[in-house]
Amino acid sequence: MSEKLLQVRNLTVHADDVLLVRGVDLAVDRGGSLGIVGESGSGKSLTCRSVLGILPQGTANGPGTEIVFDGTDLGGLDRSGWSAVRGSRIGAVFQDPGSYLNPSITVGRQLAEVLRVRTGLGRRAARERAVELFAQMGLRDPAGVHRQYPFELSGGMLQRVLIAIAISGDPDLLIADEATTALDVTVQAEVLDLLADLRGRTGLALVLVSHDLAVVAQVCDEVVVMREGVIVERGRPDDVLRDPQHDYTRLLVDAHARYGVERFRGAHV
Repeated sequence: MSEKLLQVRNLTVHADDVLLVRGVDLAVDRGGSLGIVGESGSGKSLTCRSVLGILPQGTANGPGTEIVFDGTDLGGLDRSGWSAVRGSRIGAVFQDPGSYLNPSITVGRQLAEVLRVRTGLGRRAARERAVELFAQMGLRDPAGVHRQYPFELSGGMLQRVLIAIAISGDPDLLIADEATTALDVTVQAEVLDLLADLRGRTGLALVLVSHDLAVVAQVCDEVVVMREGVIVERGRPDDVLRDPQHDYTRLLVDAHARYGVERFRGAHV
């Protein structure tokens, strides 16, 4: 069995004649973690959405793009094939968690319904499993959270709910696309610790997308830096932080030094 869970080769994304992502190569080991860093418009989210098969309307992958997940060519999947992969084998969490939840249904019911679809659990077993997942996410009073609506929860709690939904099918890979961007520093650190703990307990592979180099340096084994649709640098977080090779990476390191990159440098020495 290959150690590579995900392999992306020569990824291109275009909108009509405009190339938005060009020649991106990525690989994620089983149980490994990859950070993708770049400013808005750098192509990092389009790269992740290509892996998930959910590119925005009007965009498409170009010829020669190859995305292989656990030996399966994702480019050749039909709708039924994707339904067996997306949400089950590959989970995803995005920015602004409240927009992905139905405001008129309790979060516990939403998670339980996902569990019933993905795992075939009965109503009572799904409810019990939902409460258990909320507890694993570090939510206080998980039974109480189960009865609450999205508007009753903080941003950090909502993100934990979405992570619970994302891992409810026991995926092999979790893609977290700007999942901590809207959170304050303390809650952000708690969510990052949660993701690291999930990796340690379950062997989950992680792709973490952020505009913040310090964030991915905290939890990832490898980091790639994207700008204008291409990868301009890649390497181990400690190497990239201590000795960035590309001018753009140097700008990222300098820009974030005042917000805590220095302490991450120390953590990776």
